[in-house]
Amino acid sequence: MTTFERTASPRAAPRVTLPASTSTVTVRAIDAEARMVGNAKLFVQPEIAGHEEINFTTMCFLIEHKTDAGTESILFDCGIRKDFWNAVPWALEHIGTLIADMDVGHGVDEILTEQGFNLSNLRTIRGHRIHEVDFPLEVGGFPAHDYFGDGSFYLLDVPGHTIGHICGFARTTPDTFIFMGADCSHYAGMLRPTEYVPMPDTIPPGTLDPYFPPVCPCSAFTVLHPKAGTSDHAKPLSEARSQPFYDVTRNPQGIYELADLAQESVDKVKALDAQENVLICLAHDVALVDILPLYNNDASADINDWKDCGYKEKTRWGFLNDLPRDGERGRPPLVRGLWCGGNKVVRNEEGVLELSSESGHEK
Repeated sequence: MTTFERTASPRAAPRVTLPASTSTVTVRAIDAEARMVGNAKLFVQPEIAGHEEINFTTMCFLIEHKTDAGTESILFDCGIRKDFWNAVPWALEHIGTLIADMDVGHGVDEILTEQGFNLSNLRTIRGHRIHEVDFPLEVGGFPAHDYFGDGSFYLLDVPGHTIGHICGFARTTPDTFIFMGADCSHYAGMLRPTEYVPMPDTIPPGTLDPYFPPVCPCSAFTVLHPKAGTSDHAKPLSEARSQPFYDVTRNPQGIYELADLAQESVDKVKALDAQENVLICLAHDVALVDILPLYNNDASADINDWKDCGYKEKTRWGFLNDLPRDGERGRPPLVRGLWCGGNKVVRNEEGVLELSSESGHEK
């Protein structure tokens, strides 16, 4: 684990279309309190021995748009419903296949309420007609819709996970942005490293778990990379430092309805990830919950100052903690079994999920 490699030289980041405006929104990060363990081969490919399962957290965002008329609040993504056993059939089919283990602590509505937020202040479609959204603009290579009409927040058409999958793009200062990736990619190792942002010689301090040495060479991870092509720690191929660990799975039972289109979307996100003024926030990236200041703990906390705080650098390589260590799995599973608010969720005699009275936790 102590073998160092020659510095990888990055290619210049591609230019992407980022529209100009001085209007901004305030972005507050919410831990949706869902912990899941997924079947890796149904999310990513190729397979890496020892990484047959992937840990997922879930994050959503409270977005505040301030004008002279007042503040308008919207919620981007809603996390996992607390009573997930009552989900629509399509979602229920994922439990036990794509997602074997899950724990939902609170609903996002409960989290907002506990922090003093009035749910009636959320912009809602209740009582209004629903219209199909047009995407006449382009932002970061994606068709875009200017949600507030002033360049502060965009909805992006990012298909693949589903045909109508959308992402959010928030302007946090006149020249910095947050890309809210939702389910366009479920693991940051599908985006990183790239030729624009290769894995550094040593992983930045504070990124890795205490298991690793304070100065940890990238060879601890490149040896695991499918592009390494050798078990010799000293001579992995250079591609291991400049290509993502994973691609979108092509497994027909996988999470992506349109896998090839999903990969095209992921490739565009890689270009955004290479921009110094764009923070990528995937909904299920564990590193974000570990690092970002959360609304759950402080209702006044926002992440608009992400660039000054270095959150991009602090979270970029956090996904490495989930990879195998010395032939064994990396971090332990976040949860075992199905749980909600401390109570176990079980299948009854008819095979239907239901909440039981059994409490406790299996981790």
